[in-house]
Amino acid sequence: MGKAEEVIKRPTHFDILPFQKSLKKFLSVSAEERSKVRSLFHDKAQTVRNAFKDAHGEISFKKVMDVFELAHHLAEAGI
Repeated sequence: MGKAEEVIKRPTHFDILPFQKSLKKFLSVSAEERSKVRSLFHDKAQTVRNAFKDAHGEISFKKVMDVFELAHHLAEAGI
């Protein structure tokens, strides 16, 4: 009766393709631009780490995050 609830499933594999594309784009820009990006992430390291906090507000290595979800968190933080 009615709609069945969607079951949230964790990924069964690690998709490296988004990281390969990002790395290619990162390497294709000038050294000055790469330095700016590295400096930005260095300056905002705590903000980037906070994206990986679990429901209890603790940084957890067990948190599974989609690449697009990470991009959303970083954009909200102004990065």
